[in-house]
Amino acid sequence: MKIFIIVPSLSLSGPIKGALALANSLNNNFNVTLVLLKTTYLNIDYELNSNINYLFLGKYKNYYKKNKILNNILKKNDGKKIIFSMCFSADLFSLFLDSNIFKISSIRSNLFTNYFYVYNIFGYPLAILHLALQNFFNITIVMNEKMKKQVNFFSKTKTILIENFIDEEKLKPFFCQEINVDKPYSYVFVGSLTQRKNPFALIKAFEKLLKNEDLRLHIVGDGPLRDSILNYINHRNLKNKILIHGFLNNPYKVTSESDVFILPSLSEGTPRAALEALYLGIPIIIRDVECNSDLINNLSFNGYIFQNEEHLGKLMLKASKWSRGRKFRSNLLPENFRSKTVIKKYQILFENLFQRNL
Repeated sequence: MKIFIIVPSLSLSGPIKGALALANSLNNNFNVTLVLLKTTYLNIDYELNSNINYLFLGKYKNYYKKNKILNNILKKNDGKKIIFSMCFSADLFSLFLDSNIFKISSIRSNLFTNYFYVYNIFGYPLAILHLALQNFFNITIVMNEKMKKQVNFFSKTKTILIENFIDEEKLKPFFCQEINVDKPYSYVFVGSLTQRKNPFALIKAFEKLLKNEDLRLHIVGDGPLRDSILNYINHRNLKNKILIHGFLNNPYKVTSESDVFILPSLSEGTPRAALEALYLGIPIIIRDVECNSDLINNLSFNGYIFQNEEHLGKLMLKASKWSRGRKFRSNLLPENFRSKTVIKKYQILFENLFQRNL
């Protein structure tokens, strides 16, 4: 029983981290091969468990050649196989593979808003095209109900809701129960510096709080807004209060040493950085978009969700006081986003599929 997970390349974007977490979680029960269409930029031996196979197709510039190589592997009479693709280019590539192979796509966000912030108005037809491509898959995996409705509107493919999750084993070394109460309250943003992630909303809310509080803000990420953010910080003399870390392969240490994680994005799927913060015991503040509210635990406090940016500063202070008021940190992830819960859903899905005559 073999699963081929196809991704454009190895980067630390949300969908790719999701693919790595999925590959690592399935490898104990299935023969997993990670297929990379482009050049990889990460240490694959560090990111993947040792018994996972990987196929580099990036060295071939011709997509016909890439397709032929993978098809030859898929056509071998050595057991049942499933293709699982993530991202537009991977979905498009998989459509030209052996039509007899069972194919699954994974939609990870609201495609209309995400593509708009990347391609402006040209993002809308691209989103429609990507959603229409789902008609050629046997199953589409979505992460929340809004994604499911969007996919179902544009395609007739079967959709299955399986929540986003993180590779908790990779984060365990960074979990710290102890809370340092002797330093100023600190906040952390982890994400691309883009209009969609909207870091300026956080920076301006944070700046207002500085009138009465001694605080620190850590910004982890890179993107087109980096220069304008640096200019703003310099112009407002905030260099000692706002720390720009740039892109970090490993942002977990910065997150684990903060009091509150904040993500004021205008659009999200289910943000992995927020899941990582919750696992590390850091409460979150996120905007009420898509299904972000699913991350807020109704049984025990783990953060706030906001609609009006005017309320953001007040929530930041409330959350940081709660975070500091604990005796120790504990995992704040809701149960349905825990890796053991989500992985079990994937395992049941694949086991059922392989029991069928694919």
